[in-house]
Amino acid sequence: GDAGKNEDKDEGKDEDKPNKPSSGSSNTEPSDKEDTSDQDDSGNHPGPYSHGLEYFPWREDGGRYVCAVMSMGSCTDSEVVIPDLYDGCIVVGILEDAFRNRGNITSVTLPFMLTSIGDQAFWGCTSLKTVTFRSAVTDIGKRAFYNCSSLGTIALPIGLQRIGREAFADCSALTSVRIPDSVTTLGEGAFLNCSSLAQVTLSENMTRIETETFATCPALTSIRIPVGITYISENAFFGTDGMIRVENGIHYLDRRVVGCDADVEHAVLRDD
Repeated sequence: GDAGKNEDKDEGKDEDKPNKPSSGSSNTEPSDKEDTSDQDDSGNHPGPYSHGLEYFPWREDGGRYVCAVMSMGSCTDSEVVIPDLYDGCIVVGILEDAFRNRGNITSVTLPFMLTSIGDQAFWGCTSLKTVTFRSAVTDIGKRAFYNCSSLGTIALPIGLQRIGREAFADCSALTSVRIPDSVTTLGEGAFLNCSSLAQVTLSENMTRIETETFATCPALTSIRIPVGITYISENAFFGTDGMIRVENGIHYLDRRVVGCDADVEHAVLRDD
């Protein structure tokens, strides 16, 4: 279970980490930053949205101006509300490391048109308790919510397609998760070391449960495996001892045979 935590010590240099959108794709980019003159000295904002966040704008091939949150900037809000628009640009993404290690954040409300949350976007936000999705986010990057140790529940949106590697690893307060049927890819170690995780509902359209996906989740004692699952890694539930039932040397996960004792030569399998 520790293997997932020790790799990639310098997360900022991962080969598969997506790059920020290139400014070369835009001939004309909005230049004025959000007016924060109405903020008081504490950083609180009088309007419904958080002020002071930094954005990366660009123009899509079709001419639409969009942007992504790239950092906390001067914002000091504990309850972060990301606007739908910034300087006329639609907010469609949160870039890698944007809120990494911001221990003061307790809640985040995401914009209506958001489609992606980048790698390590909320890594180490240890006070984060609530994430509100107002959009059909399709992609959650690797380690996006890694070590968000106060996150007790999360309602993943319908329309989500991919959950990256170790996206929710070390979320020790997380008690339940429902993975919507729109999800087809659940990355390795996605819920690794979620010590309080007791209830999981898997997507009916998943075909694989990868290595360490639910490893070292001691509170997880049962799970229903969808009929479409064709591959379960031998380490998918490593250290989650209550998940595996052993009868006559045969190891069962839900109604699937996932292994047997080394001395088993012949076996009569359950038919239920």
